[in-house]
Amino acid sequence: MDAIVRHKERRIGGLKNILARRELLLPGYELEFVAETNTPGPYQVFWKVKKGGQMAISKDCNGRRF
Repeated sequence: MDAIVRHKERRIGGLKNILARRELLLPGYELEFVAETNTPGPYQVFWKVKKGGQMAISKDCNGRRF
């Protein structure tokens, strides 16, 4: 599983690569999550994203649905 980082419709790169370079994700960036599997369907995929940065804490984002 990875995420594609976009800013203003422009692809910035993969989240794993950006974090490996210790770059910051600035406000206004979007994440498009991507998951790959070789499991035969049908199936449903669910995941939970927990926001833990200072901005998320200050805006009380945890527990909200987006």
